[in-house]
Amino acid sequence: MAGGADAPVRAEENGWGLPRWLETRHGLGPRRSRDLIARHKIMVNDAVCIETTRRLQAGDRVVMIPETASVPVVKAKRRGLIPANPEAPRGALRLLHLDDDIVVVDKPAGLTTHRNTADLAEKHNRNKKYLPTTLFDLLRRQLSDGPGSPLPRLWPLHRLDNETSGVVVLALNPDAAKSVAQQFRDHTIGRRYWGLTRGIAKPGRIASHLVTDRGDGRRGSGEECPDSRHAVTHVRLIQAFDGFSWIECQLETGRTHQIRIHLGEAGTPLCGETIYDRRLHSAPYPDVSGSPRIALHAHDLEINHPQNGRRMAWKSHWPQDMQKLANLFAKQAGVTLEKLD
Repeated sequence: MAGGADAPVRAEENGWGLPRWLETRHGLGPRRSRDLIARHKIMVNDAVCIETTRRLQAGDRVVMIPETASVPVVKAKRRGLIPANPEAPRGALRLLHLDDDIVVVDKPAGLTTHRNTADLAEKHNRNKKYLPTTLFDLLRRQLSDGPGSPLPRLWPLHRLDNETSGVVVLALNPDAAKSVAQQFRDHTIGRRYWGLTRGIAKPGRIASHLVTDRGDGRRGSGEECPDSRHAVTHVRLIQAFDGFSWIECQLETGRTHQIRIHLGEAGTPLCGETIYDRRLHSAPYPDVSGSPRIALHAHDLEINHPQNGRRMAWKSHWPQDMQKLANLFAKQAGVTLEKLD
């Protein structure tokens, strides 16, 4: 497994816990295998695994992320689209675009986008090595000139939840950050997400005022007040299965957990959802999907380039775990999975 080699799970290993698999297949001790998982150094099916209790299935692909995820050295040589490391080694972030102003990344599931204010404040009270590596950290190393070189400055502009995969944009200078941040505030950014839901989602526009506590300790919809935030999600049904559906959500606003909240309160929570999978003061909806994470993927992103104003768009297609789940739903329903760009 050294160097990030791909190792598939064999049929006789189906159902094994990830630590046991690492110990048996690669001769790692119990402490070493759990340490690698805790430090986000193990990927299962192209998603960083963060659970020592993860059960593997035959055919799963397990990869060790190199200790230094800065193997590719990528620099912008001109403005405009640069085909950025399409053949990137395993463990490296997949770049969709890189120029002098912005970098667009295909974020894997299981990786925090960047630390919030509370995490940064905690640095003063905890040893920094115990804070998990973020996409922001990995990207700075990947865009540097290699070990020992200064790390470039980056300006995060938005975030995806830890379990959500897909397209993320960051700025490479203050002017670009100001321009793109203003587009987020003006809601001129194009953002579409793919999701798999429990139940058949109802297409249409969902609008509500989101509050930090809807009455049961969870974020959710409530009465309009000074602390509430107006949120609008447009839901399109792509394909219905037997008890599940594949949807596209277009954001008109970008509030924290907006899609998850709106779908959960509508009675069709995302597969793998464990927080917003219930209405107010109600029991959770049963989840028999088997999804290993919240089945939400930032499929595409559109912005006006901060330098020339040209409209640009990037897409990230199904990650393997969601593709596998969608194929299963289609097979169970006896239909062919829709094929979209």
